Amino acid sequence: MTAVASPTSPAVSQLSRAPSYDVGAHPPAYAGAHHSHSQPAPRETFVRKNDIVTVVLQDVEVNARTGRPTYGRGATIRGEVGLATTNDVESVVVRLEGRMKIRLGDLTSTHHTFVDVPVSLGVASSVLPFTLTIPETFTDRDDSQDYPLVPSLDIHDRHGAYQDELRVRVAYRLVVAASRSNLHIQKSVEVDLNYEPRSPQVWQMPAPAARPNFAETKEVPMGWQSISTQVKAAPPSTIAAIDCTLFVPSAETFSIRDKTPFTLLLQGPSGSMRELFVPTVPPKLRKKEKSDNFPPPTIRVFIKRQIVCSLQSITLAHSFEIGEGTLRMGTPGQANSGEARVLYEGEIQCPDYVRYAAFATNKITVTDYLVLSVAPHNPYFSEFATLAHTLPLKTVTG
Repeated sequence: MTAVASPTSPAVSQLSRAPSYDVGAHPPAYAGAHHSHSQPAPRETFVRKNDIVTVVLQDVEVNARTGRPTYGRGATIRGEVGLATTNDVESVVVRLEGRMKIRLGDLTSTHHTFVDVPVSLGVASSVLPFTLTIPETFTDRDDSQDYPLVPSLDIHDRHGAYQDELRVRVAYRLVVAASRSNLHIQKSVEVDLNYEPRSPQVWQMPAPAARPNFAETKEVPMGWQSISTQVKAAPPSTIAAIDCTLFVPSAETFSIRDKTPFTLLLQGPSGSMRELFVPTVPPKLRKKEKSDNFPPPTIRVFIKRQIVCSLQSITLAHSFEIGEGTLRMGTPGQANSGEARVLYEGEIQCPDYVRYAAFATNKITVTDYLVLSVAPHNPYFSEFATLAHTLPLKTVTG
């Protein structure tokens, strides 16, 4: 959710009639649990077949959106291969394949198999049970180093101005092939899989209802950290800067499944705060704007994900948002003489379609950032420059 302080909101109305800057009653405490994991997906039996071969995958989670069987880190694929006939069937092989495709515009590309795990089955009967364990690592063919197995992903980005195209696709499939000796042909069934490695959250996230009253605290409480930055003047303006303090849990890792609470405090000279939240329209624009004031700034707290791909000394990057924080006004406490304060409380969580956390290989690096953004409505005529402050996050799936 994007926070836009409307001209009639308590904070802005009080800023416009200083010196009172209290924004009213403290909002009701958030009563939800701090762990907001969705219910575990039901396990089921998955079947795929042709006229000769039937593949049955047992006790598997099937992704509701893609319809694909889904497995986690180090999981064991359990199933059966059914044969319509065993006549002339020489061999049956179950093979896990992982394919990686990276394209960096017209500059360079790669498309190769980086995982290949075969399991040969006897042909003693028409029903052949099998198990296949998904490896947790793979060996890169270029640097011969081992890396954690990459999650399933499909990213396509085009920048029109430069015609750079970044395409990253990592796909897994199970191939079951039955070879017939007398006909020298092979019948196969392919099953596309989702690979979603999960990493546990070992640090317990504080519940939103248990957040401290940061408007009154003199020191940052244990279990929390403060991130300080400023909304600064946009040259040639010399208006005084506004201090921004974002309070977030001091976790070493952040789960994409948890609802993470935060508090944002903005404070500064009364004149600066008034100009940020009730910005003055220059006289030459007032007839066009039909108002003496621009709308207030857009304030956001969100999670940005950056994908960086490197091939043959060429690197391209793509960024996108994977989580938007909710914001509501809280009680800012007493400001110092000549100053004003505005306080927001909120929570941030990634939506269910975000299925993997940050990771790194020599070709693909995924990094997550917490971003605080304060953007004036009209940056061309604002006294303030846009603020975009980033904090690297170490994310886990939880």
